[in-house]
Amino acid sequence: MTREIETARLVLYPWRPTDLDEYARLLADPDVMRYITHEYGPLSYEEAKQAHARILRLWDERGFGAWAARRHPASVRGSWA
Repeated sequence: MTREIETARLVLYPWRPTDLDEYARLLADPDVMRYITHEYGPLSYEEAKQAHARILRLWDERGFGAWAARRHPASVRGSWA
């Protein structure tokens, strides 16, 4: 069973192993991390890998957890300036 929640603009889904690199890129960005935590700042790839592993483990153990999000393919539109 695929567990996804779709809106007109987003698709929410349980984290996958393939999400690690994008997650690590976000957690390494100081501009992103200043809104997530003021304690730690940007994380290394290894720290992000450990955090990602915890997210995956909690989904496996509990059957629920934090959701990952991506743009809904139907919401992508051209832009102009």
